[in-house]
Amino acid sequence: MKAKELIEKLIWQENELYNLYKLGETFALFERPELRDVFSLIAEEELRHKETLKGLLKEGTLERLIVDYMDELSLEPVLSDKRAQPESIEELVVEAVLREK
Repeated sequence: MKAKELIEKLIWQENELYNLYKLGETFALFERPELRDVFSLIAEEELRHKETLKGLLKEGTLERLIVDYMDELSLEPVLSDKRAQPESIEELVVEAVLREK
């Protein structure tokens, strides 16, 4: 896999995590108000990660780099997952932990 492809997938994943944490804010608003600010801060962090990765793509310095260690890095399952659809704050936290791994 080329580094560009990997970074594009990581950008997608960071965006998914952002959306998950914004949903966490909504769940917290109704179920656990004391966690609302925590989810907000984590969502902002995911946006920073996304922007950093976009910067790497824009620079173009990694275009010819090939990443051959997908199995060793155990990234492939995480990069090919689908959008999370948790139905509770508990499910959301479990999903977030798995994705952050």
